[in-house]
Amino acid sequence: MEPTMEKAEPPRSSTPSWFAADPSKAYYEKLSLVWAPISMLVLLVGVLGTPLYKYCDRNSYLLITVLACLPGIFIPVFFPCPADCGRPYAQRFWVKATVWIAIFGFYGNYFWTHYFYELLGAKYLFDSYRFNDVPLVTFTATFFYFTFYFNFVNLILRRVARFSATFPSFARNLIWWANIAALAYGTAVFEAVSIQHFPLYTYTETEAFMVVGSVVYGLYFVIGFPMFFSLDEGVAPRTSVRGAATNALAATAIVTLLLDLWRLMLGSIYEVGRSARIPVPFVYQGRECPEAPEGVAEVGSCSEQLTSCAEQASSWLYRKIMFSANLLQEKSTEVTRQYEHL
Repeated sequence: MEPTMEKAEPPRSSTPSWFAADPSKAYYEKLSLVWAPISMLVLLVGVLGTPLYKYCDRNSYLLITVLACLPGIFIPVFFPCPADCGRPYAQRFWVKATVWIAIFGFYGNYFWTHYFYELLGAKYLFDSYRFNDVPLVTFTATFFYFTFYFNFVNLILRRVARFSATFPSFARNLIWWANIAALAYGTAVFEAVSIQHFPLYTYTETEAFMVVGSVVYGLYFVIGFPMFFSLDEGVAPRTSVRGAATNALAATAIVTLLLDLWRLMLGSIYEVGRSARIPVPFVYQGRECPEAPEGVAEVGSCSEQLTSCAEQASSWLYRKIMFSANLLQEKSTEVTRQYEHL
């Protein structure tokens, strides 16, 4: 079985710095603070913040965001840092970080976007390919957004950890988590403010979305920031790619639990207490049926329709099985008779 961790590799700087002591991690943090913000500006200012978005179709949005992701992969491949030269790709920090962010971002879009729909009243109105009713372009855009967020926050958390290293354990933990909470909320507010003028992303009420909705979005980062920070940090053995993937999956499980607890206990940010009427967002059986098209009679509730379909499918499958069994029996009898005549 592949070990979860790999042995640390020198050299690691002992000089206090904003960047990681591990040169491979420090290289990717520096790189991410350059290419990721540029990609964000291209999307926010160059497209969404100008009339250009009116001329973009689903292919244009997807192409822009895919191209904006490529520097984060091609630059470290073709221009690696000295510490990564000759090192297997699986041991390079940028690979582990990419795996982590890809998993966390995919899970967030595929599942957690539906909490935005239900709890925050958010809607995407622009033309886009959709996957699980989520615009495909958000999956690609999330990659460079999260790359910037997580690597930038690494710098701050590292300084906080070094500043409070000599403090008593209680004070150190209090400072640590207070900073994480502030950074998580600030990141959520930043994104909400940066996209508020894009008319094809709507929500029910601006103030509630900014103030309370940012708390919901901040749950992503309260868990994600410290989990990502732990990769190849300090003098501990280096994290493997499998370890990075496991770390990301653990983070997604915790965030999902927190979001669902919000749904159960508080419900919509606009109608606190409506939680009992909000189903699990990504479970179809809990949703109301869409209205039947004109001229098509409604059959009943979703559960009744599903039950009816299941019964019909079971009946059809039973008939097919019995037909096949009878056919097989006839063929078997025919073959037996042929052998009897020999």
